[in-house]
Amino acid sequence: MRLQWLSLTCNTLSRIGRLPNLEELILEDTIIEEGKEWNMEDVTFQNLKSLKLDGMRFSEWKVDAEKSFPVLEMLDITTYDKLMEHPRQFWRYCVIRAYQSMVQPSA
Repeated sequence: MRLQWLSLTCNTLSRIGRLPNLEELILEDTIIEEGKEWNMEDVTFQNLKSLKLDGMRFSEWKVDAEKSFPVLEMLDITTYDKLMEHPRQFWRYCVIRAYQSMVQPSA
């Protein structure tokens, strides 16, 4: 499933996560309505194996990787200009294929 140019809430993402056959999710240029923080602590993607995040607009990501993404195999994070750091838990539970920071060094 690919979702582009949307404004989503964690509640909406929780509903998407309950889709029984969802194994791949691509979120592109999506805004998380809660603002700077994407809190996924109460969201579970039971069958999701692949997650691509491209151009997302949040700076902090709170998630329990084992609980929220129990079978995740690949996480692809690209073109982030605000994300300070990804949750370190993902290093254990999946392969991060790409991370491309768009943050410009200060002069």
